[in-house]
Amino acid sequence: MMDQTVRIEVPKDKTEAILAAAFDVFARYGFRRTSMADIAQAANMSRPALYQHFSGKDDIARTMVAKFFEDAEMNVQRALEEQGAPAEVLERAFRAKGGASVKVMMESPHGQELMDAGISVAADLSAQGMGRLRALFAAWMSREAASGRIVLDDDAGDMAASMLAALEAGKGETYEDYEAHLVRIARVFGRALAATPK
Repeated sequence: MMDQTVRIEVPKDKTEAILAAAFDVFARYGFRRTSMADIAQAANMSRPALYQHFSGKDDIARTMVAKFFEDAEMNVQRALEEQGAPAEVLERAFRAKGGASVKVMMESPHGQELMDAGISVAADLSAQGMGRLRALFAAWMSREAASGRIVLDDDAGDMAASMLAALEAGKGETYEDYEAHLVRIARVFGRALAATPK
């Protein structure tokens, strides 16, 4: 028997308003302690109205993760299209990947819980999003190498995976430490790509 549930098409601005409200509440109270009633109140709507848009917190979290990677891909693509020394381009692209939400999460007392919740309920979306980001960085390195602006002496996909893994490793620190880490990673990889192979 077919599912007779009718899902109301949510206007994009309403979805974004709900996600923004939910993100704010999650950052203040943590994922586990936040209820759908808390999110509805923050979004200025009734709980039944919220359930017309999302089936629960996990659904909201999955949508947040999908939106994070959608925005990250667009912003990273733009950053990689700008000219500059490899370290400068990478620093811009790394900053573009995180966006403002990383700062909010890292400054929240519940930041680690939010990251863990995103991973646990949306591991598939995170893996797919990271795969697409890896492909963007790999494509940039391949283009730059073909034009002679960088030297690529390893597989572009493997280099991109290493870059992103190194960048992610800094997320357990304060936001200021993470920013310094981001700059260091950009410089290390930027210098390596600009160097002449031995």
